[in-house]
Amino acid sequence: SQFGGLLNFVLKEGAIDKVIEVESKQTLGSFNFINSYNAIGGSKGKIRYYAYYQYRTSDCWRPNSDIKLHSFGGNMSYSFNENHKLKLDVSRMHYLAQQPGGLTDKEFEENPRQSNRERNWFSVDWNIAALTYIGKFQNQDRIDVKLFGLKANRQSLGILEPTHRADPGLERNLISGSYNNLGTELKYLKRLNTIKKGTSLLLGGRYYQGRTFNRQGTAIGGDNPDFDFVSGEPDLMNYEFPSQNIAAFVEGIYPISEKLKLIPGIRWEHILTKSQGTFNTSVYHPLTGELLLQNDSMEDRSLGRTVILAGLGLTYAFNDYVECYGNFSENYRAINFSDLRIQNPNFRIDPDISDERGHNIDFGFRGRFKEILLWDMNVFLLNYTNRIGVILQVDSSTWQIYQFRSNIADSRNYGFETFAQINLARTSEKISDDFQWNIFGNLALTKSEYFNVNYNGVEGNQVEYVPLYNLKFGTSIGWKDWLISYQYTFVSDQFTDATNTEFTVNAVNGIVPAYSVMDCSMAYLFKQISFKAGINNLADNMYFTQRATGYPGPGIIPSAGRSAYITIGVKF
Repeated sequence: SQFGGLLNFVLKEGAIDKVIEVESKQTLGSFNFINSYNAIGGSKGKIRYYAYYQYRTSDCWRPNSDIKLHSFGGNMSYSFNENHKLKLDVSRMHYLAQQPGGLTDKEFEENPRQSNRERNWFSVDWNIAALTYIGKFQNQDRIDVKLFGLKANRQSLGILEPTHRADPGLERNLISGSYNNLGTELKYLKRLNTIKKGTSLLLGGRYYQGRTFNRQGTAIGGDNPDFDFVSGEPDLMNYEFPSQNIAAFVEGIYPISEKLKLIPGIRWEHILTKSQGTFNTSVYHPLTGELLLQNDSMEDRSLGRTVILAGLGLTYAFNDYVECYGNFSENYRAINFSDLRIQNPNFRIDPDISDERGHNIDFGFRGRFKEILLWDMNVFLLNYTNRIGVILQVDSSTWQIYQFRSNIADSRNYGFETFAQINLARTSEKISDDFQWNIFGNLALTKSEYFNVNYNGVEGNQVEYVPLYNLKFGTSIGWKDWLISYQYTFVSDQFTDATNTEFTVNAVNGIVPAYSVMDCSMAYLFKQISFKAGINNLADNMYFTQRATGYPGPGIIPSAGRSAYITIGVKF
């Protein structure tokens, strides 16, 4: 039901023709970058398995930005027979990163590699598991039943004061969140060839229950990643956010003719969010540190709502090479109370903020010609009602500028996108099959604007973080086991708030200037051994894509300059 598209990540599984298959990739790169990925998998009888471990560490491009990551997991499946299978997926990740903080515009222009924060840290501990039953039937019907769960925590430690203010070296701020989620989803695919060949119906249901705990308060000083509150308990916020989601959906494919297909769908959702806890609103003088206001409050809120969303897609095949398509779908994004409670001098949230609704439409043509050409072009519209955005406001007590997040207005994003890939090596039968040469390009033109506004100074403005131009093109050339690739990316400038502010002293808001990036790589495969090397940001352009309100900022977060890497892999 969310706005925007989806990525379907297909997880690796063990080889089906080997009892044991081992894979290992070792990468070394700039700034002491090390990445080690090692995996084992295979099949034996009715059992198929896969397991991996990954370790990554780097000093990174800026000082005070070390990272260490440990990740491992895998899956195991048991096939009762050819049509019925039970599969277990598990994964765990632990991530610790030092955050170098944000920069002001002046600091970025002088030296984007500098850092003015030495005591900011970020840690994540993530555990996910899913148990799935997959059943297939002789009439090609299929049923999927999945049980899934998440147990995780995330901790941000450091200084939240604007980047143009020096770190006083005293106690820090700690935001600690823990997440405990469980859910189940059932999908049943029914083939209805008796009605018309190619007709199918998907029925599904989902139940989800989550419990989030958010705590914020004064943490111990020092430089190390010590994620402990000074008094053992948070003094700014201590909240529990229970949530529940029940959904049912129906989708179908109905061929009107051999060339025209309709894909309708409808989804019913019931969402319940709650908040229970206490918070403290303390306001300090920005220069003297004097306590100006302190108020301790308790809160117990509950909000339930029911939503029905519909969608319709169609495809029409002119011939074997060209087809047109169109889609319409309604969207909905529910606001959780956990979005509302955070103590940050740079950022505040409207306590009356409400859910977003909208729809998206796209229409286009796509096709292919033999093995030579692959292309797609479309026009699109994404419409928000009651869109959540950010405007700048001034605190009446401290005169400090801060970001205010609220239902700003209605908005629309519309434009044109096209993609094409040409395989020049297949344009002539005289060219050797050992030679390959692909050229690709992708261009998106997106216009955005606010209307029906709730705040002054927003009508007709551009939507934040929506560039007008987004261009990518590249090429890859190969001969036998060699492959060389190049890619160029250009993104035009964009605003970071609904008021389209061009500059602020604390650098939390302002323009993100246009930037371009070039990357290149080379790969070679020798039997079971692979070699790969590459250079990212080949031209060493200094640019940024984000102005952060809190972690990992606040302020401008510079993107990395030129870096290189080399990878050696083996599979046997």
